[in-house]
Amino acid sequence: MATTVSDVLRASGIRKEFGSVAALAGVDLFLKAGEIVGLLGPNGAGKTTLVKVLSGLLLPSSGSVSLFGKPLTPAAVRSHVGLVLEGKPSLVEFMTGRENLLYFGYLLGIPGRVLVERASEALEAVGLTADAGKPVQFYSWGMKRRLAMAVSLLKGARVMLLDEPHVSLDLESVTALRQLLLRLKGEGRAVLLTGHDLNFMEALCDRIIVLKKGRVVAEGTLSSLVESLGLQKSVRVTLRQVKPEDFPEGLALEVLQQSGDLLSLRILLKDLKTLLSGFQGQVVDVASDEPVLASVFREVLRS
Repeated sequence: MATTVSDVLRASGIRKEFGSVAALAGVDLFLKAGEIVGLLGPNGAGKTTLVKVLSGLLLPSSGSVSLFGKPLTPAAVRSHVGLVLEGKPSLVEFMTGRENLLYFGYLLGIPGRVLVERASEALEAVGLTADAGKPVQFYSWGMKRRLAMAVSLLKGARVMLLDEPHVSLDLESVTALRQLLLRLKGEGRAVLLTGHDLNFMEALCDRIIVLKKGRVVAEGTLSSLVESLGLQKSVRVTLRQVKPEDFPEGLALEVLQQSGDLLSLRILLKDLKTLLSGFQGQVVDVASDEPVLASVFREVLRS
């Protein structure tokens, strides 16, 4: 897998073994500036292990990682890679949000005047300016996650590796996180995002990578994956006083539930017009089916 000029980060042939177990079995991937890439996979697929290898926290058993076309080094990670892992962020609870940024910025070697300015910019970016003077022990879980991202922004990281950043967040924090990720993308940063919330991922990600048993089994834009898998968009329809035997032959539909005089079914979008024309007066509801990404994910794992 050759490196191109626009690649920010690239992994080639990454293997990571723990004893006789291969957590990663030859992973290739790339991240480009100004894109959000979603990393999906069932539990145990190797997502967190891969994120740790890409950040330099773990050394691969074989293969290589490059940043801006050069081998990944600890110095390059400190300067250009931001990492937020799943779990409790490493913050100083008795310090305020701003004090945490100043403390970690000092450890990163950022000069004082520059650090003060960057801390304010980072707090604004993650939506914590109003709460910067509060001790972190009084922050919600979502606020702590955003503050951890602010620490990464201090050093001007061009690559953000975020492992399950939206887990256990309330609605307000999820909204703030979504806005932050779009801002990072707009600033030309490369973002790798792992997670299981397919609605969240579908709304944000430019490309999707699916891991299974330590291997990349699918990669591409959502539209290209849908096309390659031959998937078709479906909708859910609820009808009143209709029986399954009433439907004309040739419609690609699946009866989901029948309760009283209501019948719920799934039908391909291409056949919806035909269905509605025959049962106009009995249609109770038409709703979008599961996210397209959910269909892609299920089909990839099944195949």
